[in-house]
Amino acid sequence: MTSTSDQPPSLLKVLLTRGRCCQLLAEKNQSKNADSAFMVGLMSGIDAMLNLEKKSALGQIALEKSMLDAIINQTGELGDYLSQTLLCENQDWETMQAMKPEQLANLNRSFLDAMIWTKDVMRSIN
Repeated sequence: MTSTSDQPPSLLKVLLTRGRCCQLLAEKNQSKNADSAFMVGLMSGIDAMLNLEKKSALGQIALEKSMLDAIINQTGELGDYLSQTLLCENQDWETMQAMKPEQLANLNRSFLDAMIWTKDVMRSIN
């Protein structure tokens, strides 16, 4: 495996934001899986962090099947949080506009709060 120190801080920012947004979406749904949602978001970019193929990288980490399915196939409750987060991250406005207003508001708020949280985390580690 390669060191993550070779990766730009911007990749870490993206993955922290992704993880936090997934976590906040889970919390807004009063899910008991909020911590797992954070890990799904964070680990969804492990291939980029380690410069490995995603399945190979994930095969080296002990994750629950539901988390693996969420990361690889974006299925299940955790996969839904990841899919929503990626819509916002990728600025897929057309798909987002098809969401229910309350769901869209939750996604927008969660993503914004996640970006603020990430900024604070990055400031504390630099």
